[in-house]
Amino acid sequence: MSTFNVVNQHCLNHISNLTETHEVMASEDICDENGMKLWAKGKPVSKALQERLLSRKLRVPLELTLEVQGGASKESVVQRARELCDQEPDLGALLGLGARSVFAALAEAPVEKALRLLLTCTQNTPTGCFDHAVKVSMLAVAMGLRGNLPQRELDTLVIGGLAHDVGELYVNPGYLTNPRQLSLTEWQHVAVHPLIGQKVITELTTLNKDVGLIIAGHHEHEDGSGY
Repeated sequence: MSTFNVVNQHCLNHISNLTETHEVMASEDICDENGMKLWAKGKPVSKALQERLLSRKLRVPLELTLEVQGGASKESVVQRARELCDQEPDLGALLGLGARSVFAALAEAPVEKALRLLLTCTQNTPTGCFDHAVKVSMLAVAMGLRGNLPQRELDTLVIGGLAHDVGELYVNPGYLTNPRQLSLTEWQHVAVHPLIGQKVITELTTLNKDVGLIIAGHHEHEDGSGY
C-alpha cells in the first residue's frame, strides 16, 4: 500500500483551502480500501469531503484522484519566473543573458497531475513556498545550462527545484511559521519533509527517480551533515 493511501490531514486542509480559489474536481470515483464510493467522478470537491476521508484508507491516493482547474502549470511557472526576475533585479542580473534559456528549460519540464495539484497548493501557503521553489528551479537550471547538461537532466533540475518543498504540505503549518524554538518532536516533523517529498515523486508520479533524490537531499551539506 502506498504511503498516501492514508490521507494526511495537513495536506487535506491545503486542498480544502484550495477549493476557495480554484475548482478541484474528482477525476475518478474516490473509494475507500473496501471499494465504498466516497465521492463521485466529476463532482467538485468541497470541505464536506474532509469528514469522509480522514477516518478511512483509500484505494487510490487522493492526490491521484483530483484535478485542479487553472492551477500551476509550465506556463504559470514561466510567467512567475519572469515576474520574479522583473521584481528582483539581483535575480535577473544573476541569470544575465542566460535568462531566456532558463525560461525555455522551465517551459519544457513535465508537471504531472499530482504534482500540479500540490504545486497549486503551495501558491496559497503563507510561507511563499511557490516563489521560493521557482527561484530555486531557475538557479539550478542556470547552473545546469552552464554545465551543458542534456535536456533530460535539465528537466530533472527544473522539477527537483519546483518540488523540493512539497513535503511541507504534509507538515503542521504551525511548525513552519511559528517564530518560537520548536520542541524536538516538532522539529522531527519538519525535518522529515524532504523524505515525504521524495515519496511524492516515487509513489505519485512517473518522473525520473533522480528528482526524488534531489528532493531527499536538499537540506544536506557536502560533508554529509544536515538532514
